[in-house]
Amino acid sequence: MRPITDTVGLFHAKPARCASEYIAWMSPNLGPDSSLTASECPPGSLAEQLAALCPLARVGITRVLFSPCAAGWTACFTNGWRGTDVSSIVPMLSGRLHCAGLRVTCIPDINRNGFRRYGSRIVQAHRGEQVPARVVSVANDGGRWSFFTKGEPLEEEDLGSLSAVSVRDRFSADHLRALVERMVPLFWETDAWPKDDAVLVERLGNLPAAFADVDLTDAQRMVPRAPVRS
Repeated sequence: MRPITDTVGLFHAKPARCASEYIAWMSPNLGPDSSLTASECPPGSLAEQLAALCPLARVGITRVLFSPCAAGWTACFTNGWRGTDVSSIVPMLSGRLHCAGLRVTCIPDINRNGFRRYGSRIVQAHRGEQVPARVVSVANDGGRWSFFTKGEPLEEEDLGSLSAVSVRDRFSADHLRALVERMVPLFWETDAWPKDDAVLVERLGNLPAAFADVDLTDAQRMVPRAPVRS
């Protein structure tokens, strides 16, 4: 369900624990007219659970899904119309929960029908702290590809994937998928994920008008699939 699944957060903790800590972290920052509530999602496939995030939000985040995925990990998705944003959620919850956390992004480079979306491939690993232990990033930064690494290489990492002469060819989507598979076995086999125990956190109350709803179909039309090389 792109663009929701272009990025995912991962925590080595149970969904209910992740949701509870997220609410504890975010609640003090809400205004007096809104609150966060957690509810269990009905048993179902990942696609059925992701549907609970809809409609998407034009600004900010109004729903966060914590879904059990594989090997004791929980996947986290948010409902921004451009896709999941866990840039602050992963470091904060990894630190608060003292658990391993990952931010995984794999966005194709897109230029179609007047819409430009710059591609990126990122794995950011945390070991129970807000500061990442390892970052590998290849991204189109406004028309120019950049490559960035930080921290000691992961045990599961293939350093040969970072050595291509062309920056845009380093840490390919296949290399990213292989690395995540080694860290979270069966992550890409979503049909094998548990079909229960997912938790949806929803922001209720008087929300700003800028948070206006966006239908998933409209978001997918505005964020097309077809990648191009430039």
